[in-house]
Amino acid sequence: MAGLGCEMRVMLPVRSGDEIFYSGKVVAKRESKSCGDAGIFETHHELHKKNGDLVFQVDAVTLVRTRPSR
Repeated sequence: MAGLGCEMRVMLPVRSGDEIFYSGKVVAKRESKSCGDAGIFETHHELHKKNGDLVFQVDAVTLVRTRPSR
């Protein structure tokens, strides 16, 4: 596994006592053109305060080893 890049954004501060909630999803995946036994996936992650305010966001691209074909 290797990180190929990420973009992080902090929108609001989080203070002691704040309740925060995480959500994340894979937004794209594909086979690596240069590495035959690996794939690349793109993910999007968010942290929200209890009131719904977005406080933190990350978009990341990761290289992972794939399972052998059967």
